[in-house]
Amino acid sequence: MLSWSKASLAAYFESGVNSHATASRPSEPGQGRLYAVSDVHTDKPENMAWWRRLEECGAHRADSLILAGDVSHRPDVLLETLQIAARAFRTVHFVPGNHDLWVRGGGGGGGG
Repeated sequence: MLSWSKASLAAYFESGVNSHATASRPSEPGQGRLYAVSDVHTDKPENMAWWRRLEECGAHRADSLILAGDVSHRPDVLLETLQIAARAFRTVHFVPGNHDLWVRGGGGGGGG
C-alpha cells in the first residue's frame, strides 16, 4: 500500500510533477515508468491547469500513462486532455469512465 503524508500529497499536486518518482527514475535512456490515474475531472479549471503544468515540465516524456476514466463529461475538454496527455507521455492508454461515456455537447451539465 502506498502511503503519503498530507504534505507530500500537497507538494505533488502543487508542483505538477511527482518528485518521488523522478528522484528514482531509471538511469538508462529510453526507460520510463508506468503511471495510472483516474477521475481527473479536467472540466474543473484547477485540474486542467495541473495537466498543462505536467505537459510543460516535460518530466514524463519517456513514461507511459493509463488514464482510467472520468476525465470530463464535455467532449471538447476530453479531447484537449487526451491531446495534452499524448504530448506529455510517450504512450497513453485511455479507458473511458461513466463521465466520458455520457458526454454532452459543448459545455453544459454533468454526466453520470
